[in-house]
Amino acid sequence: MTICAVKLCHNTSEKQKKCDNITFHRIPIDPVIADKWVKNIRLSRGEVYWKPTKNTRICSKHFKNEDKYITQGGSCRLRRNAVPVKV
Repeated sequence: MTICAVKLCHNTSEKQKKCDNITFHRIPIDPVIADKWVKNIRLSRGEVYWKPTKNTRICSKHFKNEDKYITQGGSCRLRRNAVPVKV
């Protein structure tokens, strides 16, 4: 089961139905963008020393609509420079 890392977000892969259009995204490999993600997650959680794991995910509800796009196959993806802002 996938759980969103944002503190008061209750989105999980088990709860979400396909029609909810909620997807879960890994922290990027790019260290500059990854640092921004971690900083925002730490702020949302109120945990200064929180560290992500390889299984950390954030749901699509925490990104601006313009940061998301749909592939030809119908998958929701994030733009390369997307940072979670709705935390």
